[in-house]
Amino acid sequence: MSDSTYQPAVYRKQGGDELVVASGGKITVESGGAIEMGTVSDAIVLATNPGSTVIGQTINITHSAGAGDCDDLMAAYRKVAVSGDGDAGLTVVGMGARAYIGTAVGSDTVASAAYGSQPWVSHYGTGAITAMSGLSAKCDVNTGNFTATTVNAGHFHVEGAATVTSDYYNGVMIEIYPDVNGMDAALHLYANTGAEVAAGIQFRGVMTTALDFDNASTCAVDITSSAAATIKAQILVKTPAGDTGYVNVYGTTGS
Repeated sequence: MSDSTYQPAVYRKQGGDELVVASGGKITVESGGAIEMGTVSDAIVLATNPGSTVIGQTINITHSAGAGDCDDLMAAYRKVAVSGDGDAGLTVVGMGARAYIGTAVGSDTVASAAYGSQPWVSHYGTGAITAMSGLSAKCDVNTGNFTATTVNAGHFHVEGAATVTSDYYNGVMIEIYPDVNGMDAALHLYANTGAEVAAGIQFRGVMTTALDFDNASTCAVDITSSAAATIKAQILVKTPAGDTGYVNVYGTTGS
């Protein structure tokens, strides 16, 4: 809480241990300036037994002023841009989050859990909402034609030669908790009308099994002989010898 006996909106508390930005004040970092909390090569080292929760940076905003007075509310906005001729050897990263368990090969450092990034979104009550996503990413190629090795809305890398002993060792895992009701699909691929998409799912490289249903409790619904059915899709199957065939996917008429 700021002290009203101080006249400036930005001031250093008596004793010099705290800088306060009161209502109406701000800190502006001009070109060439910086605010550092440790550096890439020199980290802030925590004291022994630092406590149950340690937070390096806190931004906590509550909006309760009513409808119609705020279009976009962002806790943090970060932007990095390259213009002009650019730099062919440059890698541009909007935000680089890192989490390390152990800092050297052979270390025996332990932790309960590690997340490179952990965004949350939560909804309470009955208020309507247009869209809600735990993580939303946009990849906009705009209108200028260009070449690229890969272009992805999301790209996940798994690397390292360690033998991992785990119940679930996956590139991507979607876990649905047991209290969830009425979910349409755990994975929904949707191409809008007019979009040109060559394949909904594409497999490349070497895989022991492309699709594994061994541990699925229920993943199909039988169509009884009396139900009217129609082919909704076909799965093309190719053998190593080049032979092809189709697996028909049925659905009830009108579905």
